[in-house]
Amino acid sequence: MKLHDMETKQSNSNFKSSQQIVDQNKANDVVKMKVPLSMVDFQVIFVVVTVSTALVMLFFMELFYIHIFTEWGITIISACILATIYLLALYKISIYSDEVRIKKPFFRETTIPVEKIIDISDFNNFLYKYKIPYFLFLGSAILATTYFSLDNTRRIGNIDLQIIIRSIFVPLMCIIIFINAYRMSHYPKAIKINIKPGEINLYPENEEKYLLLKKKLDSLLR
Repeated sequence: MKLHDMETKQSNSNFKSSQQIVDQNKANDVVKMKVPLSMVDFQVIFVVVTVSTALVMLFFMELFYIHIFTEWGITIISACILATIYLLALYKISIYSDEVRIKKPFFRETTIPVEKIIDISDFNNFLYKYKIPYFLFLGSAILATTYFSLDNTRRIGNIDLQIIIRSIFVPLMCIIIFINAYRMSHYPKAIKINIKPGEINLYPENEEKYLLLKKKLDSLLR
């Protein structure tokens, strides 16, 4: 009886050791990286549409009845929209042997099994190729919207915190778009993951990240 118990314990110990080795090998084989990317994210779209709808409703309510809660509601929702746009470029991708995971700030992690990946390809980075005219356009948009916003604020006369925040909403949005685009413009090549349905575009900042991501992603389909 004791011999049987010893054999059972030894078997369990061997199984745990083997499992630990497998888990360690999987951990060593994982590529985790913060990389700018673009994708159709229904979670983010739902939040943006919901928050934008609430913002429009608050503006509509303010036409008939100005209340401190309405004013602060507009301010807070505007800040949430700007924060969401900014966070779109802060995704973290993890590539395992059988799936791809995308971690998003304040949102649920997206898991893509290898069975849903159609192919992996690369393409020329538009933002890298045309960065000078594109950023000149964005820079001009920032200056123009800032000028008109400040001029409109000056014309109102009675200036408070809510008016200032709403006046700088559009310039801040342009600045955030500029920052996000700049993050994606560092390297001439980008990587496309075609999935069912949709696609994910990765914009690595340098050659080392590009090669590492491309090699790991290509290995998923072998």
